[in-house]
Amino acid sequence: MQMERQRFTVAYLTPGLVPTEELQMWPQHMVLLTWFYGSKDTVMETLRQTLADLEPLKIKVGQLSSLSEEPVNLLDPLSAEQVTTLHNHLLGSFAAAGFVPEHMEHMGDGYIPHISIKKPHQRLRMGEILNVDKLYLIAETDRARHMRQVVGEVALNAKPTA
Repeated sequence: MQMERQRFTVAYLTPGLVPTEELQMWPQHMVLLTWFYGSKDTVMETLRQTLADLEPLKIKVGQLSSLSEEPVNLLDPLSAEQVTTLHNHLLGSFAAAGFVPEHMEHMGDGYIPHISIKKPHQRLRMGEILNVDKLYLIAETDRARHMRQVVGEVALNAKPTA
């Protein structure tokens, strides 16, 4: 039996803004892996294994800026370093499992940790502390309409119970 391949991304979503329905306009988020193809079960297992031994992060929101004309909050330097380490760990684990992210120019050395800001959500305050304790698996549900939906969440440092 062949598993259905879907297009996914892995992201952190800011507290209180995790959508439960299919959306086109996403809330504030921080992408950790750009879009890639896989089967949901295999991707979720890879994400669980990758995050099992990683401690949650506390990150500090930095200055308001823009990337490709999109408003973003950068992170303070220490937080950016921590998020880059998490990103590189995810990138290595997913690559070893055979998942190849699109837009590799924005991954690895080209990765710039930031939180994308989407209207009409409240902007983050410079200096605000965010607890990155879980990551979300987001599936593309309709590419032509840019529709997406959260299909899984995995906590950092969630050791499997026997």
